[in-house]
Amino acid sequence: MWLLTTERRKTISAWAQYLYFLRVPIIGWLLLPTLCLLDWKTGVSALTRGIMTMGSGWQAFYAGFFVTSMGMATLVCIRNVVHNGQDRFDSRSPDPLFRFYCSRRRRFMWSALALAHVPTLLTLAYVVSITIWEQEWIVFGPHYGLLFCVTTIGILAAILFWYLVSLFYLWTYPHTVGEEPVVAIFPGDLPFFQLAKDAEKPLFAVGAERLATWLMPLSPEGYRSSRTGRLRELHFLTAVALAGFLVLYLMLYPLKGLAVMLKKHPERGADVHELLSQVTGHELRGEGRVYGGGLNKIEPSELGRISTEPFVERWPELGESVRREETVGLFD
Repeated sequence: MWLLTTERRKTISAWAQYLYFLRVPIIGWLLLPTLCLLDWKTGVSALTRGIMTMGSGWQAFYAGFFVTSMGMATLVCIRNVVHNGQDRFDSRSPDPLFRFYCSRRRRFMWSALALAHVPTLLTLAYVVSITIWEQEWIVFGPHYGLLFCVTTIGILAAILFWYLVSLFYLWTYPHTVGEEPVVAIFPGDLPFFQLAKDAEKPLFAVGAERLATWLMPLSPEGYRSSRTGRLRELHFLTAVALAGFLVLYLMLYPLKGLAVMLKKHPERGADVHELLSQVTGHELRGEGRVYGGGLNKIEPSELGRISTEPFVERWPELGESVRREETVGLFD
């Protein structure tokens, strides 16, 4: 029988604690590959195959963009937790973990970035393969090359987006003297990084800083940091994210068509529901598609091809916002 030394017990305890602290980004890191595995090996494909199969060029672009972005977000979360663990949980992260994710050396930063995107490569490879199989294309045929190119463009767009986000963060965040950024995704010696960090802070950054200050008292007791503490960086990012969601909401808020009519005449809601209930399953299936798992799927764009004639007949003012769409194939 052997006994663990005190130092060994502390090391095991630190790893166990940080596996718990990092549970959310770890789940995010494993989520998409697990979904692909379930789609491949189990009957879950009856539900997931329609998600996995891309039906247009824009879907291929968005798949490349958002799957890559998920890897970037996971990396940011892990770096925040590992770097701030001592302040936030009164528990220092294991030295190998801290060195790998918080070192400013190029080798460690590129390695962490590559590790974060192992699920990205696995997921996109599977999605592209399933799309080719479901669409019954010839491997390395013309559609295959186009699908690969559009997905790659989505990946490159995501990398550019997060590069710009990093520049924006370095430009707006009020660093203290000698402070290095925690959430840097890329090495700090890349073009424009030092310029963004040293540039004069814009006026709206002051507003974001004040919002971060207002958010800090909402932290549970024991999780607060001082005005210049390291946790302030996380609150600053939260403030910027809240502002971004507000702008996104304003951009997506419906301004015309059916939404405007219902706002002016809320009593018509029951009539709209009655007309929608008259749409038959046969009509829905006629505009959608069927995948290998037996799933009937209909996209929003395909749903938009269902006839709106009953609505226009009852409320002619809707005619200005209605257009007829023709069915098109992938990348047509």
